[in-house]
Amino acid sequence: MDQYVGRGSAQALPNVGFDKLIDGGRNAQYELRPTEPQVEPIFSLGNVQFSLPSPLFALQCQSNILYLLTLGSPSPSPKPPTLIRIDLSASGVENIDIPLPPPSGIYGSPPRSPNPRRQSIIQPRDGEDKNVSKLYKMHVDPSGRHVLISTTLGDNFYLYTPLGYNVSSAGASTRKMKPLSKSRGLVISSVGWNPLVAPSSANPSTYSILLGTTTGQIFESTFIDSEYVPQEGGFAFPSLPGQQGRAIDKYHKLLFSLPANERQSVVGLRWESWGGRESLVSLSGTGAGSGSGRKAAVLCCTRSRMYQFVGVLTASSKEELGWDGFFAKFENVSPKSLELPGDVSSSLHFFSPPALSKRGDSMLAPPKSMAWLVEPGVYYGTLGYPSSAPVAGDGIVDSGQLVPYPSTGPARMTSQGRVLPRNPIGLALTEFHFVLLYEDKVVAVNNLDNKVVWEKELDLKGNESPLGITADHTKRLYWVYTSDSIFELKIVNEDRNVWKILLEKGNFDTALKYAKSTQQRDAVLTSQGDSFFNAAKYIPAAQAYAKSSKPFEEVVLKLVEKDERDALRYYLMSKLERLSKKARTQRIMLATWLVEMYLAKINQLEDFAASESSSEDAENFHAEKAVMEEDMKQFLDTYKDNLDVRTTFDLITNHGRDDILLHFATLVGDWERIITYWVRKQNWTKALDTLNRQDDDELFYRFSPALIRAAPKQTVDILQRHPNLDVRRLLPALVQPSRHAGTTDRQEQVIRYLMFSILQLHNTDPAVHNALLTLFATSPSQDETPLLRFLAASSDDPDTGRPYYDLDYALRTCKANNRIQSCVDIYAKMGLWESSVDLALEKGDVELAITNADKASEEGVDGAQEGLRKRLWLKVARYVVVEKQDIKMAMKFLESTDLLKIEDILPFFPDFVVIDEFKDDICNALEGYAGRIDRLKEEMNDATRSAEAIKADIADLRTRFVVLDEGEKCSSCGKGLLTRQFYVFPCQHGFHADCLVEEVTQHLSPSILRRIIDLQNRIALETEPPAPSSQRAPAAITPAFAPNPGMAANLPKQFAAVGVRGLDELRRLVVPDALVGIITGDLLTGTRRREDEKEGIGRRGSIEVIEKLRMELDDLIAASCVLCDTSLASLDRPFVADGETM
Repeated sequence: MDQYVGRGSAQALPNVGFDKLIDGGRNAQYELRPTEPQVEPIFSLGNVQFSLPSPLFALQCQSNILYLLTLGSPSPSPKPPTLIRIDLSASGVENIDIPLPPPSGIYGSPPRSPNPRRQSIIQPRDGEDKNVSKLYKMHVDPSGRHVLISTTLGDNFYLYTPLGYNVSSAGASTRKMKPLSKSRGLVISSVGWNPLVAPSSANPSTYSILLGTTTGQIFESTFIDSEYVPQEGGFAFPSLPGQQGRAIDKYHKLLFSLPANERQSVVGLRWESWGGRESLVSLSGTGAGSGSGRKAAVLCCTRSRMYQFVGVLTASSKEELGWDGFFAKFENVSPKSLELPGDVSSSLHFFSPPALSKRGDSMLAPPKSMAWLVEPGVYYGTLGYPSSAPVAGDGIVDSGQLVPYPSTGPARMTSQGRVLPRNPIGLALTEFHFVLLYEDKVVAVNNLDNKVVWEKELDLKGNESPLGITADHTKRLYWVYTSDSIFELKIVNEDRNVWKILLEKGNFDTALKYAKSTQQRDAVLTSQGDSFFNAAKYIPAAQAYAKSSKPFEEVVLKLVEKDERDALRYYLMSKLERLSKKARTQRIMLATWLVEMYLAKINQLEDFAASESSSEDAENFHAEKAVMEEDMKQFLDTYKDNLDVRTTFDLITNHGRDDILLHFATLVGDWERIITYWVRKQNWTKALDTLNRQDDDELFYRFSPALIRAAPKQTVDILQRHPNLDVRRLLPALVQPSRHAGTTDRQEQVIRYLMFSILQLHNTDPAVHNALLTLFATSPSQDETPLLRFLAASSDDPDTGRPYYDLDYALRTCKANNRIQSCVDIYAKMGLWESSVDLALEKGDVELAITNADKASEEGVDGAQEGLRKRLWLKVARYVVVEKQDIKMAMKFLESTDLLKIEDILPFFPDFVVIDEFKDDICNALEGYAGRIDRLKEEMNDATRSAEAIKADIADLRTRFVVLDEGEKCSSCGKGLLTRQFYVFPCQHGFHADCLVEEVTQHLSPSILRRIIDLQNRIALETEPPAPSSQRAPAAITPAFAPNPGMAANLPKQFAAVGVRGLDELRRLVVPDALVGIITGDLLTGTRRREDEKEGIGRRGSIEVIEKLRMELDDLIAASCVLCDTSLASLDRPFVADGETM
């Protein structure tokens, strides 16, 4: 692109992008407020510094792709016409030659006519060859990828650029324009491109398009470049540089010819389709199925007439959309048309707002407005697409009007003295402006008020003339071009002042749409409110005022003066909606005022309905009142946080609106007020429902008395649904005294609730248990079953072991209400069994007395308890015999227990009584006693025989023997067992006697050790001589216990002292050698005894006593094997005892 940047031979500018090469321009003529900051002008015209290879003939820009069509150069360096393609997104420039001869010297060399474009190019000028084809017009589709160039002799050329194509992929000047064979001979003056093809479609086909000719005919055609038909892996680009492909106008057919008397060149052609299926042509190339229909409209313009064809398209294939049937009906019926004086510059223009496809690609929405450039002015209108079925004479141009051209003042002349025409030579349509191109300037006219808002003179050379203006609506780009220059018209925020124009026209809603700043919106809303107020539309005025910054006091006074309370209510509501939440005081005041106005309005409607004689009118007032009440409830729902609760309740109460009072109380959670209301109305169902829905326990305690009296069952049902209630606090309501009717039912329901709280909720409060017991005891029914069931089911306090209710209180209450059976049970729970039985017998209930007598056995099985049971049974027996005097019953009574016999009750019988009735029983008793005596004798004999057998076994044990080996070792010391006295056990373990004593004492309990020492002491005392006549002491005792004759007497004291010191001291007192001597019987046997007899020495104890003590001592020492029986007990003993070393 660098080779084309600059002017002629001027120094090239740096390539910074095509849109950066713009200079200057001037501001639009909108006047800004002094306080507004300076902003970028809406319109600015800048010269694009781009060097053209030859004079420019036409320029088109679509989808950011700019096409420049140059005339070419004559001799001596002839150049054919050239199409320059510039991708403004990629800044790529491509030159494509057009297969036409270079222009002749007359046509191509200066000086040229001021505006050759405006002359009738079809008619050759003087000196030109009429058989030489010249450029006529260039047509570019909205995607910028299909280009059609028509010539004066009907040679038409086509160029397709595939999607994603760039100059580097094919190289400069390698592509050629391709001729169209089927349309040869037609001078195509306009093209109606297919609007259903998405710009992002990769298919090289144009699909069905319409062609308008200079002869007033409309053709249908389809162009497909065969070189770019999609193949697998992408597009097939030309394989040989310079190879000329073959453009295929695959389908070509004449559809319609304008009437002969109206036949002129078709200068504008466009068609649109809507409704039916979303698209007749899909991006993948598959067309709609047969029979699919969409409404369609074709706008066709000549220099002086505009036609509107409206009908239905029925597609038969993806190329043929059914235009034959569409135009067939207009052979006999003329389409809607408009005739205006035209000139050679007539043209048709549309504005389509940019949009996005479903795939996110930029595209154009259906056009929303059109402009037809004609001789008297610009015919401008909006486009509407009706949904109804089209009929003859329908059109899509709505609100069409002819806008005269702005006054240009006196006639102007060029520097060469040529008078400039007053009418523009070109037009570009934007959303809000007409951009008119004159011979010497560019003018922008607002299409809302038809005022000129901007004007810019063109800086032209002497022989340079403007050719046209074009628009790229996809990218919002506008271009002005002359024979030698290109200008870019930048339009920035063209809707900037639209709000002001619409405001002046009174189009407030649309003005608000385009008002951008807060000040602008405020100005529009204030004017709108004033307009509505002046027109007596007070409610819309109030709504508009509320959105504006008009002083609050002023608006309120205006509405009050007009006595428009409804409008004032709307105003206050709107103001409240827009107030900041931080303005709490203002919000409370407005909300409270609105509450009062709502209430006043409801009362007013109620008065109107009451005073209206007509029933229909009264119903209307009632309906309006219902709507107003609903609106007020909605208001309270929304703004309850902005209301003072107490003030609001006072207002509602003063107006007597109970339903609204209840609604507001529900909103703010004032359940107490609601329940109080329903209680006063004695609507217990709603009162209970409200109580059930809230979660404040205090309300249960407050309203339970009244609710229990009125609806006991329903109240108890609700109380059971709230297990967290404190039953103790409900007791005053539950057990309140009453003599009214329904007390019994209420008492039953209260009992049901208290039983629920005790059994289900496990309530342990004594007051609750006492209350339930009181209700059972005071019940009018004489049936004690419920009370007895309660006494039996009531659990006991684990800490005291007594029931949770007060037994003393229960006893007094039951006595006071003559609940005898219950009193008996209570006596039993108190452990007063005799009182229990006495009371039962006092009332003559023998069965109850028997039951309680049996219960006494459950308290224990010791002798005292058995004696108590027997006493209780004797009480019952005495009552049966003495009071009842029923001998048979007494006999049956004896059969029911094992504690009493016939002899126990015989004393209760009278002194003189015939025993015939119980003779058999006495005989049976005596026989039983005799049998028992025999059994006891037999048991005694068995015991005697067993004792004798045991004695014999013991004697046999003393004669047992064991065979020992000569080398048998002691199991304790490991030395020879036969070296001194020893013990051998059945387990074959053998011990020296002293070793056994030493081992056994380590395992015996303290009590056995004390017994052993005691036996030593007693044996010592028994063997001590009566007087110390001999100096020789007994050999067995002297070493251990008797160093002197008084030693044995002090041993008990030593034993007591040792017992205090501990187990180890006890073991030290046991001397193995001494014990062995005692056990083996060497004390008083053989020669020693005879010697003592000769010397007259006597002993204190007899030989039998000493022998008995010795045998007991032997039994304690050698009772069992110390290794076998004490092994498990010694598992926890350490291997090394204290004081020992390893």
